[in-house]
Amino acid sequence: MKHGTFKKRLTASEEEQRLRHEIECSKTAIDAARNHFEQVVDPTLIDCYIYELNAAQLRYQFLLRRFKSQEVKLQEAQTLPIANGKHRVLS
Repeated sequence: MKHGTFKKRLTASEEEQRLRHEIECSKTAIDAARNHFEQVVDPTLIDCYIYELNAAQLRYQFLLRRFKSQEVKLQEAQTLPIANGKHRVLS
């Protein structure tokens, strides 16, 4: 018998907190890779930290895009259509 793990579905607030945490971790990774790059002299390690820095920057950009798209979805969800065709924003 297989036992699967079920992922808990996150609320919008929990997802926002998780993304904020991931963004902060990515900033830290960028800073660490930049610091390592500035300290090394071995060509192999220089290449290593260039790749590490590029990867951290790409992840940061991805997370920012995802965070921004989530904000747009939340704003759209808060706008309800009403009978006369106009929208009402919930507060």
